[in-house]
Amino acid sequence: MKHIEKIRILMLILFLLLSSSALADKWPKDKKSSYIDRCIKTMANSGLEASSTRTYCTCVANGLEEEFKEEEREKMMMAQPNPQGNEYDKRLFTVLKPCMSHLPR
Repeated sequence: MKHIEKIRILMLILFLLLSSSALADKWPKDKKSSYIDRCIKTMANSGLEASSTRTYCTCVANGLEEEFKEEEREKMMMAQPNPQGNEYDKRLFTVLKPCMSHLPR
């Protein structure tokens, strides 16, 4: 899969997460499970296998939950995963980068 396509998928997943009202310091377990399920379905629709997407989606959900607080939601929604960007871009990149290893190359 090309790098640009992976970035597009990541941004779609991030949008799904951020459009959810579940973002808080710690997600309720059912909300987090719901996000992971939606993430897997979205990635499957992009042609990726569920076995690697579950691990990836769980990694992203855990990372976002740990890294961003409720009051940072708006800034996180505007962030782009960029190690050279602003504070929120860098933090988002830090969350997503290790999760990329769970996707097929």
